[in-house]
Amino acid sequence: MYEKIFFYEEKKFVFKELSDEYCQKAAKLLNQEWPRSLCQRVLSLKSNVAEEKPKFPISLIILDTENDQVIGHASCTAITIVDDLTKNLVFIQSVLIEPTYRGKGLGKKLMLETEAYILEFSKIPQSGLMKTNCDYVYLNTKDKQTFYESLGYEKIEPILFYANKNTKCNIIMKNLLQSMSNDSKSQNLEKNGNFLQVNGSAPAPPPPPPPILSNKNNEELSTENVTWYRKKLV
Repeated sequence: MYEKIFFYEEKKFVFKELSDEYCQKAAKLLNQEWPRSLCQRVLSLKSNVAEEKPKFPISLIILDTENDQVIGHASCTAITIVDDLTKNLVFIQSVLIEPTYRGKGLGKKLMLETEAYILEFSKIPQSGLMKTNCDYVYLNTKDKQTFYESLGYEKIEPILFYANKNTKCNIIMKNLLQSMSNDSKSQNLEKNGNFLQVNGSAPAPPPPPPPILSNKNNEELSTENVTWYRKKLV
């Protein structure tokens, strides 16, 4: 299992892949920022646990070895952008540092180590992360724009992407596409309304599109009021 030791303020930390033994602690950390059922959170994290070899989706954590506490978390999922099927990309989400550890540079350390991890293992075909090298990493945020821009992330327009089946990223994608599809159908019905008239009656109004899944307390599903960013890995 991948592990990288570093020291900060004379304390020993480890950046590593999430393992089963730390799912409960990582879930509690994430629930501080985005409350949800602890059981559901743990089950979700278990799907991001590295097995014999790295794989996407995967969760990466920072561990304070002094008290065996998970103080940082970031998850990564391989995606394909809808209008550019030739690229291999990674979406980073659920980035969090435990509140009492903030302001120490650990958030920057978490992001840089996550990017280095993606870059290193995406180049190894046997790693199982992806078939070829990763070109870009993507993310979005509601309130950390300054932080990500300081790390070299460039603001972009919101994107549509495909993720691995049944991943949290795919939930976003499915609902965005569903909404777009229903909007398109509504427009077609309006254009062809004359063909729907029966005995001079007005055409039946199209059904409204289903709402996009949204949960203000759930970072994986919320797509409202976010800024999108991209960074090229070198």
